[in-house]
Amino acid sequence: MTVGVAAPIVVNFNTLVTDKAAVERQLQVLVRPNGSQTWSPAAGSWAWLPDNAPNSTVHFRTREYWPAYSEVRVIMPLAHLDWGGGVTGEQDFDWKFSIGRSQVVIADARTHAIAIFRDGAHVATYPASYGLDSDPRRVTRTGINIVTEKLQTIDMKSKVFHYSDIEHWAVRFNDDGQFIHANPATLAEQGHSNVSHGCINLSTENAKAYYPTAIYGDPVDVRGTSVLLDDTRTQLYDWALSWKQWTALSAL
Repeated sequence: MTVGVAAPIVVNFNTLVTDKAAVERQLQVLVRPNGSQTWSPAAGSWAWLPDNAPNSTVHFRTREYWPAYSEVRVIMPLAHLDWGGGVTGEQDFDWKFSIGRSQVVIADARTHAIAIFRDGAHVATYPASYGLDSDPRRVTRTGINIVTEKLQTIDMKSKVFHYSDIEHWAVRFNDDGQFIHANPATLAEQGHSNVSHGCINLSTENAKAYYPTAIYGDPVDVRGTSVLLDDTRTQLYDWALSWKQWTALSAL
């Protein structure tokens, strides 16, 4: 599996973990940079998200983005470990995944465009229209969002705003229904004004060009809007928190 440089590690437990410190002490994340034979501890921190009964969830986020083209290994020796509350782990886990190229989307609503940087080089800028800033319900959320899903065709519906539209080349970047996608209906506004319901609208040509380059875990860094990304808007709000806020969620 290959993911983008902002991808968090997500561990969902099938029960509540009451001794989170005991579990977290067993969790290891190692990284091997491209071309190296050496595994080293990743520079990051685990964070326990609020328990959602009957489950606990812990995420690992690096302080900076993962190094491009590296390998990551997650080691979780949890078998027979007391998780607290009379719950004991049943098995160990050890798995690897790869980090792909570094692709970062800088999405500044003030410029009415998105800029794409791949491995540090600027490769494209596309005119865009963001969410209507005068309506807080429609504002595109400022913060580092994470690509989670791609759909060539999607029926976008809203009971609040009373629409149901078939859209194409859609790349989801948060759970608040916000995508980068083609929208010919706002073509005249793209590059000039922000009129969408929260998505980032591109022309069909530009959305189709961007779509195949996006992978799970790519950061979409939205800037210049009046509403911040937070835990009420998406499940992957890892990068919306400062490093100090993130490390405060560790049990250690």
